[in-house]
Amino acid sequence: MSTGTVKRIIRERGFGFISAEDGREIFFHRSELQDVDFDAIGEGDELEFTIVKGKKGPQAIGVKKPSGGEASDQEPSDQEASDQEPSDQEPSDQEPSDQEASDKVD
Repeated sequence: MSTGTVKRIIRERGFGFISAEDGREIFFHRSELQDVDFDAIGEGDELEFTIVKGKKGPQAIGVKKPSGGEASDQEPSDQEASDQEPSDQEPSDQEPSDQEASDKVD
C-alpha cells in the first residue's frame, strides 16, 4: 500500500490527484474512497491507496485515511474501550449487591 498527500481536488468533477511519496502524481476518483467523505478531504490530507495502471496513467484505488496515529470518528477498539474509565451504571447481567437489593421495594 502506498501513501501520499492530496495535491489537488476537482470537486465539481469528482476526482483529484495525490502526490505519492515517490514523487508521482496519482489520479483518484471519488468512487475509490473507502470510509472517507470526498467533500471532507482537502489539499495536504494524507491518504493510503493502491496504485494501478489507469487509462491515462497511474490511478489510486482503495483510497482511505491512514490507520493509526490520527484521531478518527470511528468507535474505539475493544482495547481502547477497556482503557476508558468505567461508567457509573452496572451492566444489566450483574447481580445487585445486598445493600442495593435491600433498597429495592417490591
